[in-house]
Amino acid sequence: MLHSKVYYMELPGDWACAFVGSHNLTAFAMNGLNGEASILLEGPTNSVEFESIRLHIKTAADQAVIYSPRMKEAYSWWTREFLDGLKAKMEMPPDWTIIRTILIFASSVDKERPVKGQHLYFELTNGVAIDSLKTEAHLFLFDSLPNDAHMALQMIPTVQASYTCQVLGVENQQGNLELKAHWQIETGPLPKLGRILSGVLRPITSVTKQQIRAEITTTSVKSYDYDFESEKVGWWPIFADEGELPVAEPQSPVSARNSRSESNEGWKLVTGLKSIKSVNKEKDAAALQLVKPDSGCFILVSLRRRMR
Repeated sequence: MLHSKVYYMELPGDWACAFVGSHNLTAFAMNGLNGEASILLEGPTNSVEFESIRLHIKTAADQAVIYSPRMKEAYSWWTREFLDGLKAKMEMPPDWTIIRTILIFASSVDKERPVKGQHLYFELTNGVAIDSLKTEAHLFLFDSLPNDAHMALQMIPTVQASYTCQVLGVENQQGNLELKAHWQIETGPLPKLGRILSGVLRPITSVTKQQIRAEITTTSVKSYDYDFESEKVGWWPIFADEGELPVAEPQSPVSARNSRSESNEGWKLVTGLKSIKSVNKEKDAAALQLVKPDSGCFILVSLRRRMR
């Protein structure tokens, strides 16, 4: 990526000048409203310094590639890889992915364990919107359940066993009178994994629950952080109460539009940033309250997740 900032000009009388430094060619940079580190060189066109500058510009031009719209996807990929690399180098946590995940915390004393390809049946609070084509269910097994869901979330790294399941079907009208499954999460305040020896289940489902069947895809779960809120955090500048910075007089109508506010007031110093939260209401917000860690339930639905 070419990042050098060089502005070279040849003037009458075999004279030249060049701006070399950190600034872009913007009103903020050129009018002294940014903190930049740059120098102005002036002198004869044939000076050694200007020879070096002209060579640098020629080298950059020779190595440049004409932009083609057909390469947009490739450039987008490269930019994403570059930014991801910066985040990894700075040890920044990866971004949250907005995707619903069902979390099931259950106890199990059975020595036999589910295997890949087997089907799991469980029931979830009615009214929670679940997309059977996209939703995963993460099953975490304990010898004995922790006191609450908050503690269970903290203990995920030490669980007895964990499974990633892909939801196959959802019935929110309690319409499945008989279905095929190898395992079920037995209903009750303390969920328990039970084996269905016959492979056929005839559930008795209350009107407050929806029936869900999922297939076990892996006998492990990737290490995630889960978030049960749909809030997004933005940032807003904190301005100093005093000490306005004067607005430089514009040199042209273009710089006037770029550098001055409509109110013609001076620029205030930014002393910090504060977070701004805007809550996006989910259509099933009321039902989601019943599947949060504070609800006392051990079958939860997170709205976002990210790799640890």
